Amino acid sequence: MIPDELGMRLHDRATRGLPLSAEEQQQLQAWYEEKDRAEAEMLGLTQLVPIDNRDVQAQIKAAEARLAQVTRRHQDLAAQNTALRAEVAALRAKLAAHDSHQRVG
Repeated sequence: MIPDELGMRLHDRATRGLPLSAEEQQQLQAWYEEKDRAEAEMLGLTQLVPIDNRDVQAQIKAAEARLAQVTRRHQDLAAQNTALRAEVAALRAKLAAHDSHQRVG
């Protein structure tokens, strides 16, 4: 049985992308399996569906890539928006100056 403190520490390191030794990876996998069994018992499940952590990690990496792409697009749009606001402000100032010249003349 893997102590919860160790399991949580290994889980934290793994989710932060920090390297784990082969032994630590085995301990983490065993801890995950213990937690899955305990949860299944609590829920009254009789059979566990095994989860391949590599699949989950691949899905996480794909989601991170999509998030990075959306973030870049958002930043690009924000920069374009700032430039357009500056252009609108300049055009308004030019129009106001033109209007004041027409009133005087």
